[in-house]
Amino acid sequence: MKCTGHKNYETMKPYIETATETVILEMEKWNKNLYRSKIINLLDDVDEEFMKDLLSDLQIRLAKVN
Repeated sequence: MKCTGHKNYETMKPYIETATETVILEMEKWNKNLYRSKIINLLDDVDEEFMKDLLSDLQIRLAKVN
């Protein structure tokens, strides 16, 4: 409140709620990217046939979700 010049909590409350929502969204993005990175690292050492099978399985699973 000192930084923004707001005098009481009620006038500052909408900004706090927005900041909290933004943090939640950013953490969801971070986690999603973390999972992607872990998956990519695991796949670095697999052979081409495994990758083909994995792609096929993934496409089937994604089709069920969408």
